[in-house]
Amino acid sequence: MPGLDGFTGPVVHTARGRHDVDFADRRIAVIGTGASAVQVVPALAERAAHLSVCQRTTAWITTPIARVTSDAVITADEAAHRCDALVLATGFQASRHLSRLDVVGVGGRKLHDDWATGAHAYLGVACRDTRTSS
Repeated sequence: MPGLDGFTGPVVHTARGRHDVDFADRRIAVIGTGASAVQVVPALAERAAHLSVCQRTTAWITTPIARVTSDAVITADEAAHRCDALVLATGFQASRHLSRLDVVGVGGRKLHDDWATGAHAYLGVACRDTRTSS
């Protein structure tokens, strides 16, 4: 996201929560409108002085984010949503979530390779040819 590195306040990603940030009475911008945002927005709304929820990309008829400045999220229509804290509710990639864990199955099959185009499992419990040995 252009300009994100220049934002001067705390930036928190929902997949990597930070417990050292107090959101009370802050002007918060949440970037993302999917499942992660649905879970975090109600709790933030109770504490924030002001809360803006912005779409990273346009799934609905609205304006997407063009860039981030030191103290605002700027949407494609050039509206500035002033904030002093950013919450990135932009989800996560399942295969990258396991980046510190190398799961290798039968015949050297790697879970990262299988999940390169998306995570999938057999009945939600096991992945094909990735049994563990005891």
